[in-house]
Amino acid sequence: MRHGCVWRIAQGPRIGGAEAGAGLTLQERVIHVCACTGWTWHYVMHELDLPRLMELEAYWGKHPPLHLMVAGYLGIKPIETVSVSTEEINEDQFSHLLENMPLSEPQRYMSAEDYLAMKERLSNGAG
Repeated sequence: MRHGCVWRIAQGPRIGGAEAGAGLTLQERVIHVCACTGWTWHYVMHELDLPRLMELEAYWGKHPPLHLMVAGYLGIKPIETVSVSTEEINEDQFSHLLENMPLSEPQRYMSAEDYLAMKERLSNGAG
């Protein structure tokens, strides 16, 4: 881990300047870097230091990433989302959410013995 990695340096809800990432939260900046580079969240948070982040954002301010140019050309604007904190949900509402949450059946993995038995059946021509 770098001494000056992004997650250790950025304190407070907003960090900013006039570059491409101006006015974004740290989380939004990490998402932006991941989208532009293909790097993982972990890599950005633990390996990218603040000076390099600022350099990337300055570059992207002059040369916007393709996905941002396409969105601008097509007139695509960010969709405002409404977030609900857990403090705003009472216990009855939470219970209702849990009861109506779709559940999938757990995956059953084949044991080594079952695999070998199946392989033997298939090799003997019994399907």
